[in-house]
Amino acid sequence: MKTDIEQAAQLFAERGVARTTIAQIARASHLTERTVLSYYDSRSELNRAVMEHILDDAMGRLEERLDSREFSQKNGFDQYIDILRCILNEARENYKGINSLAEIEMLLLRGGVPESAASEAASEIISGYLEKAYRKGEKDGSISAHIEIPSGFFLSLVLSLLGMQRQLSFVMQNGTLDEISTVEKLIENYILVYKRTLSS
Repeated sequence: MKTDIEQAAQLFAERGVARTTIAQIARASHLTERTVLSYYDSRSELNRAVMEHILDDAMGRLEERLDSREFSQKNGFDQYIDILRCILNEARENYKGINSLAEIEMLLLRGGVPESAASEAASEIISGYLEKAYRKGEKDGSISAHIEIPSGFFLSLVLSLLGMQRQLSFVMQNGTLDEISTVEKLIENYILVYKRTLSS
């Protein structure tokens, strides 16, 4: 049910996943606990549904930007960097919600619940956009085949901010923006170095 998922996502962002009860979600949704529980087999299933809702929202905003005419007119290198910037912007604008993803993922893993397909799908979509931009850059000359773009390195850092990499997900629970700023600086510095190398 959409209402209780949206309210749960908001409460998770405000209070943390483990500190949010079914009773609180029911109250915020103007439902009874029994009604909320009737939609899910367990609390883990509710957590998974919230995780998918947060990811769907984030990916919807990302895809709207990356499918725009403005984006399509950029060269491949600028598209590639813009994808990373869009992800970082989502992490910055919605970092409390993104923190929830990391906490939900850890709780699901501890409970032996399989990883959400939504998380894997989001990673594949982002990788697909990056691959497409890279190929376009090779064709239009904005990306040189002789100069490697460390996509795996940057993508790993960016995805860790979205709570999609469990080995770094514990960092996200601190609720700070330091990690985002660090990756932004790395990317901006790399752009300068890359463009100087390409033009030399």
